Amino acid sequence: MQSPRSDGRDNSPEAIVIVPLRSLHRGKKRLGTALSEDDRAELIERMARTVIGAANGLPVLVVHDDAAVGPWAEALGATPLAGRRPGLNNAVEEGREHARQLGHTRIIVAHADLPHARDLRPLATIEGIAIVPDLHGDGTNVLSLPIDADFEFAYGPGSFEHHHRNAESSGLAVTVVHDTDLGVDVDHPEDLLSLDPSPPEAP
Repeated sequence: MQSPRSDGRDNSPEAIVIVPLRSLHRGKKRLGTALSEDDRAELIERMARTVIGAANGLPVLVVHDDAAVGPWAEALGATPLAGRRPGLNNAVEEGREHARQLGHTRIIVAHADLPHARDLRPLATIEGIAIVPDLHGDGTNVLSLPIDADFEFAYGPGSFEHHHRNAESSGLAVTVVHDTDLGVDVDHPEDLLSLDPSPPEAP
């Protein structure tokens, strides 16, 4: 299913976007054979900025473990949350708990390395649980689910299969969204070929 496009109005203020971002400077070490440390840092920052911008009016919570991320996220209108436990699954779970405390009823978990992300809002209105796999059908690039869903995060190799199985076990409707923009992520040197010379324009 191709993700529907938003009409430009924020019809789901109950939803919040959670962006786990470990650091603006550390990470993407697998790109070290193709990019310098400074170039990797610039790419991390640019992709994360793109993902936050794709919220298009939805509130954004950036979960991090780098003090430099806090003021950077606030400057973009996002709320920073310093993670207490290491690991991606812990970061997302802490984000869900914080979002619950803020009164939100749905979360959209979007990785920070989606260079073509344009609009996450349509995922806020899909019933039940929506999963956006990467283009290889292995990883999970975006998840949208009710905040109180009986759902365990299982990021890592084969996460799409794990998340699909967990979603079906929840008893909620499950939608797999094959989106050519959100399906692109950057983990390996060959993924750099998918990058645009400039960030995408807002819809």
